[in-house]
Amino acid sequence: MKKALLVLALSAISAASYAADPVLLRISHVTTAGSPKGMGADKFKSLVEKNSNGEIRVEVYHAGTKFGDREEMKALEKGEVEMLAPSVAKLNVFYKNVADNPWVVLEMPFLFNSLESVSAVEKAGVIEEMNQTLKVSYASVAGFWDNGLTYLSTPYKMTKWEDFQGLKMRIQPSSILKASVESWGATPRVLAYGELGTGTFYGSVNSSFNPPSNVLGSNLMTSQRYLYRTNNAYLGYVLLFNRKWWDGLSPAHKAVISKSLEETRSFQAAAARSENDRAEERIQNNGSMRVVDMDPALLARMKKESEQVVKVLSPSQKAYYDKIKAAVAKAPKK
Repeated sequence: MKKALLVLALSAISAASYAADPVLLRISHVTTAGSPKGMGADKFKSLVEKNSNGEIRVEVYHAGTKFGDREEMKALEKGEVEMLAPSVAKLNVFYKNVADNPWVVLEMPFLFNSLESVSAVEKAGVIEEMNQTLKVSYASVAGFWDNGLTYLSTPYKMTKWEDFQGLKMRIQPSSILKASVESWGATPRVLAYGELGTGTFYGSVNSSFNPPSNVLGSNLMTSQRYLYRTNNAYLGYVLLFNRKWWDGLSPAHKAVISKSLEETRSFQAAAARSENDRAEERIQNNGSMRVVDMDPALLARMKKESEQVVKVLSPSQKAYYDKIKAAVAKAPKK
C-alpha cells in the first residue's frame, strides 16, 4: 500500500513538474545577431518571455549555428526547430508548381523604391492575400520582416555596360533573380548565404546584391571594392511556424505570441532602416570598399533591361505583380 502511494506521489510530482516546464520556441536563421533579422529575433524573444511571464522560453540561433541555408526548411518539417525567417525564394518548396508561388514576385527588380513602399503593400492587404496561397501540412505563416533594398557589390569600378559581363553574381535559387542577372549580361551563380564570404574571397563569385547590413555581416569588404547604391531588389523574410507545434499551443500562448509578433514588427522595420544606414557608414569608414552611386546612365539601363524579367512570371504571379505595383504607386514618396 505504501509503495503504491509513493508511486502515486512521484507521478503527481512528475506531472506537476512537467506542467511547470516552459514551452520551448527555437528560432533559427542564417544572418548575424546584429542584422535586422537577428535584431528582430532577439526583440521577439524578449517580448514573448515577458508577455508569457516565462511560460514560453525562446532560444535564438543566429548566423546558421543551428541550421544553415540548406538544412533549415527540412528542420522545420521535422520539428527540429519551431520558427524560421527564410527569404521568399525558399518558399518554392511549399508549392507543387513553383509558378503558383506568389512570394517570389517580391524579388522582381526595381519593384520597390523604399521600405515605405513595402509597408504600403502590406497595408493594401497583398501580403495577407499571398499568405492564403500557402497550404502545407507542416508550416504556417506567422508574419513578415524586412531586411532592406539591395546594393550591388563588385570587385572593380563599373564604368560601362560591358563591365557587367565580367561579374559572377551570387543569387539564391530563383528564376526571377537568374533572369534579372542575365538581363544585365552578368553570370548568375547559386550560392548559400553562409558561403558568400568565402565564395567571394576564393572567386567562385565576385559580385552580389545585398542590403548593406548583409555586406557588413559577410565581411565582403575583404574581397569587394565597390558597393553601388542600386536599390535593385527588395530582401524580406516570411516568418514560419512549425504547424504541429503551433496547433498544439493553448489559446493563451497563441495570443501571447501573436501580440509579441505585432509588437516586434514596428521595431524590426525601424531596425532594418537604422541598421542598414549604420552598416553603410561603417563600410565607408572601413576604407576597403567604396560606397557610391552608380552612373545614372548605367542605372537607367539596368532598369530598362530588367523590364524583360516580367516574362518569367506565370499569369497568377503577374496578377500579384500588378497589385504590388499599384500599391507602390500610391505609397508616399520618400
